[in-house]
Amino acid sequence: MSMGILTLKQRIRQRYGWFQEAEQAGNVTLVCKRCGISRKTFYKWRKRFSEARGDRGALLDRARWPHHPRRTIGKALRRRLLALRLV
Repeated sequence: MSMGILTLKQRIRQRYGWFQEAEQAGNVTLVCKRCGISRKTFYKWRKRFSEARGDRGALLDRARWPHHPRRTIGKALRRRLLALRLV
């Protein structure tokens, strides 16, 4: 299965399939070549899966945006900074 547009269930099934194939074949490198992924990618997903104690939900992508938004400055301080910049 290629990494085109997949549903969430398909992504989970695909990544879980990597682990099953590696267990059957006994060779991670061979499975990675067959699936078109790097060993680093395989081990990243396997680590997430094992840390989640077998919860398949861990095989979904995580959000990439910051968990804490940047602090914003108040309008008064912004005006003051702009005024100082113009001096």
